[in-house]
Amino acid sequence: MNLYRQGMPLTIIAEMLGHENLSTTSNFYAFATVDMIHEAMKKTSPEAVAEAPIWKNKDIRDMLYSLD
Repeated sequence: MNLYRQGMPLTIIAEMLGHENLSTTSNFYAFATVDMIHEAMKKTSPEAVAEAPIWKNKDIRDMLYSLD
């Protein structure tokens, strides 16, 4: 996941892991994290993410993680 988040192409990661099928790699490692979504939004629409993300606040995270 760290390699993917740093921009390494999924095909290279799949090869490194010995996966014969790219879907194996994408199903387990290629998902967007909240930080990745935030960074993509910041690049395309900086005005939409001018404030600090609320999930960085420990109290907010604790509340969100407690939801069932």
